[in-house]
Amino acid sequence: GDVVINYAVAGAGRPIVLVHGLAGSHRWWQRTVEAFARQGRVYSVDLVGFGESRSGDGFDLEKGAHYLAAWMDYLGIRGATVIGHSMGGYIAAELAADHPDKVNLLVLVDAATTPLGVNMVRNALSMAQEARRAPLTLLPTFFSDVRRAGFKTIWHAGMQLCTADIRHKLARIQQPTLLVWGERDMLTPIDFAHSLVQTMPNARLVTFEDCGHTPQWERAEEFTGAILTFIKSHRARPQRMALAS
Repeated sequence: GDVVINYAVAGAGRPIVLVHGLAGSHRWWQRTVEAFARQGRVYSVDLVGFGESRSGDGFDLEKGAHYLAAWMDYLGIRGATVIGHSMGGYIAAELAADHPDKVNLLVLVDAATTPLGVNMVRNALSMAQEARRAPLTLLPTFFSDVRRAGFKTIWHAGMQLCTADIRHKLARIQQPTLLVWGERDMLTPIDFAHSLVQTMPNARLVTFEDCGHTPQWERAEEFTGAILTFIKSHRARPQRMALAS
């Protein structure tokens, strides 16, 4: 229809799909793409309403996984490693639950899979605290992406995220899942991660000390190292099983 999806591609091999968070774009992954591209074909996508992706209806969180699935169908992407950050983690988790054929491995990075609540004062204070400790090198990208998305889109998406609840779907996610969290995240606190470990049957947690909401930027080398180790360990298992048989 009228939906336009913008994305960047790098590397070759098995697909790795990167899904950004609220007020972001595919550029939030720029410190990780080179490392990921050595192991697969990396697709960094702009969600509808952000970056250069647009729709006549604007952003709708309930349609996020649907649009992502349709985009993957269009490109013939199946059995991907899907990595979602913050709001992108919500969408990636819903994709894994509703379209399991498209997701072989799931990585949730400081994911907003638990409702943030409608206490806007508390949410605003958390955002302010997180902004104060955000890396200075991220700020130009952040402000540029905020300007492109516009206040209306960000506010609308934020309000949806405050009340959206995917917890009833999480137990259905059977794919191996890596949870990656900054221990000092003020927006989606580490308690969210511990709750996910208890809910998701095949999830394990990796945390980074002295790290906030954006480990893919703040601790890029360690971040990519942890995820690539996770990917390689699961890709190796079918080969070992085949040799044993």
